[in-house]
Amino acid sequence: VRWLEESAGVPAEVLYPLVPREDYEVETAPETSILMINPDPDKGFETFLGIAARLPEERFLVVESWPLNEDLPAVRAALEPLPNVRFLPRVADVRQVYREGWLLLVPSKLAEAAGRVVLEAQWSGIPALVSARGGLPEMVGEGGMVIAEYLDPEAWAAAIRSVRDPQSRARLSRAARESAQRQEFSPEFITDRLLAIFHAVTDRR
Repeated sequence: VRWLEESAGVPAEVLYPLVPREDYEVETAPETSILMINPDPDKGFETFLGIAARLPEERFLVVESWPLNEDLPAVRAALEPLPNVRFLPRVADVRQVYREGWLLLVPSKLAEAAGRVVLEAQWSGIPALVSARGGLPEMVGEGGMVIAEYLDPEAWAAAIRSVRDPQSRARLSRAARESAQRQEFSPEFITDRLLAIFHAVTDRR
């Protein structure tokens, strides 16, 4: 919103993506992994590799989102030296992924408009660590942490170490579920605001 106003002089209102709870909420397994979805350079894949290398005692699951196509061999080769990382090709039902996670990493280098993956995970009580980029801090709310030095793998590793004890995990899981239930994420709120914007435009014309 601020970028639009400063660069183009266009007033705008934030409406978050619709992420229906029933499409994503699952019960996670007792022994689960740290998730990284979409191993793309712009999404921070290189940073992730540094994180996983620094935490050999942790289990990670990397999941294909955008089709990797010709980049798939390079991704597999990059993960080969990391025995604590498992790769999962694209799945039709992403609940299969969230069932296996206790923490989500979003080390994106992009100025993400929202990052709906954060809300998808939070519906299952999976907190997120996110880059201080774009709308990611807004999406995570209290249900995770924002990494200011988002290009530094050690900053991410330190954050993971700080939350992996059972008490911190339980606290963040509760906070993630509560964050997902914020009014601005509800389908009713989003629909009502969108209709109000359309009506306002129509009235002006």
